[in-house]
Amino acid sequence: LPYGVVAGGLLSDAFLDRPGEDVVLDTSSKRKYASVLGYAGGYNWFQSLLRTLRGIGDKHGGVSVANVAARWVLQSPNDVVPAVILGARNARHVDDHRALFSFALDEQDLGLIRDVLDRGKKPKEDCYQWERGGGW
Repeated sequence: LPYGVVAGGLLSDAFLDRPGEDVVLDTSSKRKYASVLGYAGGYNWFQSLLRTLRGIGDKHGGVSVANVAARWVLQSPNDVVPAVILGARNARHVDDHRALFSFALDEQDLGLIRDVLDRGKKPKEDCYQWERGGGW
């Protein structure tokens, strides 16, 4: 089962349109995923991904950026991901996560996300090689 589908909380409404200098990387998880996002496309690319996820969330009744990101993982090609592991630091997160099953992404949504991801830089190897010092 995948974990980290919301990038330590970075894939959330809390970081949408937040200036980079105002982002506090106060957990090891946020630091790790910020590094990944930096390699994948940088802060402007990350913001374009957040804006895309927010637009899709608005289309589906205002569901959160985090829920759109998790739904994208669940709807991965070939239906190979039956579940995801989501963290909840407070009751508000639990209530938000319940909305994950209130919508499905359509082909247009998937295409919009794919367009942003395609503008990013793809890793050369799997994530475990990168974590061990391999190239991105």
